[in-house]
Amino acid sequence: MAAAKKLAQALPKNSALFLCDMQEKFRGMISYYPQILGVSARVLQAAKVLDMPVIVTEQYPKGKIVWKKRV
Repeated sequence: MAAAKKLAQALPKNSALFLCDMQEKFRGMISYYPQILGVSARVLQAAKVLDMPVIVTEQYPKGKIVWKKRV
């Protein structure tokens, strides 16, 4: 119950959206990939409307992780 109480206190001003490892190359390997992209797009749009920071990661073929941050 305490966890639910803390969740109710989540506010856009002290929250961020984190989209991890968003890569087109996974399309053929992940079930329901188009639906996952659709949900991700809706959540991203909501974060933009709420003016929340968005952090997206992807991995380059050379194994380097790239952080893209919208403030």
